Amino acid sequence: MPQSTASAVDALSSTGILTLVSLASSMVSIALGAVAIWLSLYLYHKSNELMVHVIRALSEIAASTKTTETTTSQVTTRVIDVLAEQARSAVTRAEQDAKLMSVLTIYGPCREDLLTTFPPL
Repeated sequence: MPQSTASAVDALSSTGILTLVSLASSMVSIALGAVAIWLSLYLYHKSNELMVHVIRALSEIAASTKTTETTTSQVTTRVIDVLAEQARSAVTRAEQDAKLMSVLTIYGPCREDLLTTFPPL
């Protein structure tokens, strides 16, 4: 074989190999592109499902928070009312004890145990 024919065969065979490699890499690229598209769609649908669950949980938390806030407000109001009533009655009791002491000191010697035996005025 002349040298020109041999170089032509070599050029043809190297071009054929490059064509096959190019074709194979194109097929792999198309397959990877299809996998990427499928994966993106799959993850999109999964994220939408997760979003629905999160929204449902947040609405339940909001309802529970509203109930807790109302209950806490009612309990706090009642506790404040009871404490205020006790503070008022403590002042009233102290005033009554002072009045009783003044009455007892006017009419005779005062014994501390008498304060506990008399009901409040």
